[in-house]
Amino acid sequence: MGIKRHSNKEFQFDSWVNLRLEEQHKEELVHLAENVSHGQLINWLASMAFEGYSFSASWDEYSDAVQVSLVCKAPDDPNYGLGLSARHPDFDLAVLTLQYKHEQLCDHNWSSIPPTPKGTAWG
Repeated sequence: MGIKRHSNKEFQFDSWVNLRLEEQHKEELVHLAENVSHGQLINWLASMAFEGYSFSASWDEYSDAVQVSLVCKAPDDPNYGLGLSARHPDFDLAVLTLQYKHEQLCDHNWSSIPPTPKGTAWG
């Protein structure tokens, strides 16, 4: 199986997508977490990388949580140049939240969500 490159060297980041969770979303995530494994989340991240997304994770001292993000570097993807993030003290729940935002709340398309205003923390 050949691997096709989905990103380019001319990549230019545009903006972070500002997508905050409502209480109903947090409740749904609690239920989703009961049926997802660490391996499933890692497989999802691998599939996103294969599609041209860059993943990062770091500890955010301000929120005392793991901060995870995806940035789309695939030129043919509608999310090209956009970033989406999530955070939670537990790594798996941070990744699950990111997946939930991408698949459920955005339906794989981040461009309909307003970008984060300049100079503010990303969501």
